[in-house]
Amino acid sequence: MSDAKPTRPHLVAIGDSSNEPSVAPPAADRASEPAGRGVLFWLLVALVVAASAGLVVQMQRAGELQGTVAELEGELFTTRTALDAYEVRFDEVRDSVGSLQAQLEQLNALVNADPLAEPAAADAATEAAVSSESGHPAGPSDLAGD
Repeated sequence: MSDAKPTRPHLVAIGDSSNEPSVAPPAADRASEPAGRGVLFWLLVALVVAASAGLVVQMQRAGELQGTVAELEGELFTTRTALDAYEVRFDEVRDSVGSLQAQLEQLNALVNADPLAEPAAADAATEAAVSSESGHPAGPSDLAGD
């Protein structure tokens, strides 16, 4: 047998940084770095997908609300048109009631007039009664009875 001593591998104490050789990190360390980056990448992808889904949902809601607004605007227009028609009709009714009131005042004046008085005096009494009830002087057209 020979007296040659076998060479021993270089042993390094753990935690002793002065004796560590400057070599690439072991394969397990290299594999953990891209896995951490991969998790971050997939987390960002999931976040973008969730934000896109939320955007789609909000756009659908906005579209539904726009349809509802258009429908309500149509109903509002129809209602305003009907209201305007009612106002016109109420104005016509007020005018008719005013006309009937004037005719009623004329009839009251005729009822209160003295039937035995001369026609000229009766007309004067009727005019005086109408003017005192309506607040304006009565003319010949007021007594004609439209």
